[in-house]
Amino acid sequence: MIENLALGIIAFGLLFVPAMAIKVALDDKKNDKVKAKN
Repeated sequence: MIENLALGIIAFGLLFVPAMAIKVALDDKKNDKVKAKN
């Protein structure tokens, strides 16, 4: 049971971290476009 929970947390982390990195990267691109307009 504990092993399954640990694997679930690890799997969630492996999916969550790249998703956050992609979101940050996309936000940075949006900010660059806004700065370019100014």
